[in-house]
Amino acid sequence: MRNFIDRILGYRPDLLIVLIVLGVILALIFPADGTFADVMDWVVKIVIGVLFFLYGARLSTREALNGLMHWRLHLLILAFTFLLFPLIGLALMPLQHAIGEDLYQGSRPLTSPPSPRAMCPARSSVPRRPTSSACSSPRCWCCC
Repeated sequence: MRNFIDRILGYRPDLLIVLIVLGVILALIFPADGTFADVMDWVVKIVIGVLFFLYGARLSTREALNGLMHWRLHLLILAFTFLLFPLIGLALMPLQHAIGEDLYQGSRPLTSPPSPRAMCPARSSVPRRPTSSACSSPRCWCCC
C-alpha cells in the first residue's frame, strides 16, 4: 500500500498533457468569439497538423515499417469502420420509428463511413436543419 501511495505522490504528468488541460481551462474561462474564434480555429488546425507531423518525423523508419507489419489489425479496423458500422446503420433503418426519429438521425453520422459530409448534420446548430443547409453553413468546418 505504501508503494502505491508513493507512486501516486511521485507521479509527474507529461508536459503536453498539462498544457492541453491548461488550454481547456483557459478556453472555458475565456471563450473565443467573433473574428478571434475564426483565427483560433485555423491556429488550432495548424498546430494539430504540426503536432502530427513532428510525431511522425521522430519515428524511425524501422518503427514505421514495424507498424505496417500489423496488417491484420489495420484490416480489422478498416472492416469495422467501412463495413460493420455502416451495416449497423442500415440495420437501424427499419427500426427508425421504434427508436425515434431524433435517435436515428443522431446515429447516422456514427454509423456512416467517415467523411466531412457525414458530419455536417451533426455539427448543425439548428435542430431539424436539412443537410444541405447545414453543409452550406459558413461555420461548418467540413465544407470549406
